[in-house]
Amino acid sequence: MHASKSSPRRITGMLLLLFILSLRCPALADVTIVFDKTDGSTVNENVPIRIRVTGSEDLNTNKVELAVDDQVIDSKNAVPYQFTWNTMKFTDGKHKITAIATDDKGNKTKAEITLNVDNGLDKGVEFHAKAALELIQNGDLDGGQKALERAIRIDAAHPMVVRATAAMLRKRGNFREALDTILTLPLPDNDVPTRQERSSFMMSLAFSAKTPDEFLLGAQGALNMYKQMLAIKKSKIKPDGSAGSTFMQNGDQSMAEHQWASAASEYRKSGSEENMHPDMANRLALALLYSGKLREANGIISGIISGHREDPATRALNGMYLLMNHQADKAREAVMTDVDAKATYISTTGIKRLASWIIAAYADIALGKKDRARIEAQQALSLAPQLADTQMLMIYVTDKPEEARSAIGHALEQDPSLPQAYIANGFQSLLMKGDKNISISSAMFDMALNLDPGNILALAGKILYFQASKKPAVAQKLLTKLILADKRSPDLHVIQAYNYMLSGYELGIQPELKAANQMNDKMWTDSILPKPEDLIRRVFEYRICPALSPASLYPSITSDLN
Repeated sequence: MHASKSSPRRITGMLLLLFILSLRCPALADVTIVFDKTDGSTVNENVPIRIRVTGSEDLNTNKVELAVDDQVIDSKNAVPYQFTWNTMKFTDGKHKITAIATDDKGNKTKAEITLNVDNGLDKGVEFHAKAALELIQNGDLDGGQKALERAIRIDAAHPMVVRATAAMLRKRGNFREALDTILTLPLPDNDVPTRQERSSFMMSLAFSAKTPDEFLLGAQGALNMYKQMLAIKKSKIKPDGSAGSTFMQNGDQSMAEHQWASAASEYRKSGSEENMHPDMANRLALALLYSGKLREANGIISGIISGHREDPATRALNGMYLLMNHQADKAREAVMTDVDAKATYISTTGIKRLASWIIAAYADIALGKKDRARIEAQQALSLAPQLADTQMLMIYVTDKPEEARSAIGHALEQDPSLPQAYIANGFQSLLMKGDKNISISSAMFDMALNLDPGNILALAGKILYFQASKKPAVAQKLLTKLILADKRSPDLHVIQAYNYMLSGYELGIQPELKAANQMNDKMWTDSILPKPEDLIRRVFEYRICPALSPASLYPSITSDLN
């Protein structure tokens, strides 16, 4: 009897408890959380996750949180509940993803799925760091950043990761931070690649300097590091049983140091010019061209051609000789066979024609055919984007000063000892006018003359600098010496005419213009003085000197030498 009396009370109590609970959590039973990702699916990189919360009409969701492996990584307080999960911060493999919806009364509802992360981290740090470097060098910064993040996730301190990080910083214009990053790498006594890298990054920072003095200081540091690298590389050349190979390596190193006479001497050690292998003979001709011995170089080139031993490099050198003699139309004709041949850029045949593409572009620049020159320059650049020789071409084919300056910077990053790059920067600065730019031009011509004291274009640029600075008396001293050394140069006579105008000696103007016309009645036909900027541009293009090296003559053989 006693048990029967207590049962109704117990039932009543349970009903009352259920009623109270229903008042506290009215919507819990009706809330549904839906992910836009399928349970068990594979994801990578930055994953967008959208969450939808549904329930009864009086549901009032206050926030939705996203948790990975029970750790909340983000929350949203209003629709849409759109999250981005950076999987690069997590290991590859399965991860529990939880959505937690909270209403305005503090009630919570959860839903879970499992996602499998696969960022390819098992491929290793070097795989991703190498991919990052290649993508960054090709200008794909987004792709490079993704590959770099993978490499950093595996081993941020790995040397290749450090290099990729520095490369990314440089591409984004953070030159100081880029150099500081590359300087964290150790520098072994006989290490070549690291010194070359340091030199390149030092030049990038120098080129961003705001004053000529800052530039010169930074450029000198880059140049010193580059020279250290060359000296170490030269010390590593050992006889390999083939005397010709040793002479070639020594000669190529001297060419990289701009020691033309030393290079010619090394190449000649391989034998007489008649019996010399065409690869060696072409190198010898290049050294002679740079040293100003044009007639001797032409004799070697003509001998190779008459003996039917020429290759694309020989034809390119013939074109270079003709360009240096201001015969641009014949220079273009000399390489036409190679340039017009149907060879893909990436083929072995195509890469061997690199020097011909370079000469064709320079010839068309001299002929005033800039559109065609631009196409040829782009083709040369696509064959060897890391060579200073191809970067130099871009200076001439653009009408935009900022693009020309960028090309000069890239060329100097590859070779801070390249006189042509400093000269080009000097002329570009003169064309931009203004006291600051005129001052920069002087520093650039001085740098070029330190590297190549007899460079006539650098000397002509220095004279134009003095004229732009309204110092005709100083200009005249240098101009007199230059005309005596190079009597058959029409551009120097026009420069002299302009100097007479600055000096107030008007009677001297017309005889100089007439002398220039008699020397070259195609390019120097002025009856009145050209405007200063026109004169600067014409002198620069008239004295165009192609940047060629053993690396561009035979890129498939010696692309690592320059």
